[in-house]
Amino acid sequence: MDSGVKKAPRSRSERSSRNLSHPVLGNLLTGLANKITQPPAKLNDVENALAAIANSPELVTLDEQIALIDERVGLMGDRIDYTSNKRWTNYLTTDPLRLVANIFGGGDVQRDNIAIADLEVKAASLEATRANLERRRAEVESRLREEVLGLVLDYEAAGRQAALIESQERQSPDTAAARGD
Repeated sequence: MDSGVKKAPRSRSERSSRNLSHPVLGNLLTGLANKITQPPAKLNDVENALAAIANSPELVTLDEQIALIDERVGLMGDRIDYTSNKRWTNYLTTDPLRLVANIFGGGDVQRDNIAIADLEVKAASLEATRANLERRRAEVESRLREEVLGLVLDYEAAGRQAALIESQERQSPDTAAARGD
C-alpha cells in the first residue's frame, strides 16, 4: 500500500536534484547557498531548518486535518453523552404496548442503544483516522528532517570547499613570489 511517502534518495546528486523541486526545501537550499559567503558566526542554520520543517505545507495541512478530527471527536463524544443522558425521557409513553416493549429492552430502548452504538463506532473510526494522520505527520516530519539534514551537510561541505579554495588562492600568489616566478 502506497502511503504517498517517497523514499529518501540515496546519493547527494539525487538529493540535490529532488530538493530543488520541493518548495520549502528548495527555498532553504537557495537561502543556504546564498549564505556561503557570510561568516559562520552569522548563520543560524539549525533554527532555519527547524522553521522550514515546521512551516512545511504538508505538515501544516496535516495539523489542520488533525485539529478538525479532534473537533469532530469532541462533538461526537458530546452527542454520545447527551443521547445517553436523555434517552430515558424517550421511554415514557402513554401507549401501554410501547411501554412494555421499552421495559423489556425493545422498541425505543433498542433504537436508542443502536443509535449510541453507531455514534461510538463513528467516534472510533474518527480516532483511527486521527491516528493515521498523526503517523503520516511523523513520517513526513522525519523525511523532511532527513532531507534538511542532507542539505545542511551539503552546505557545510560547500563552505569547507569554498574555504579550502580561498586558502589555496591566497597561498598560490605567495608561493609563486617566494620562488621568484
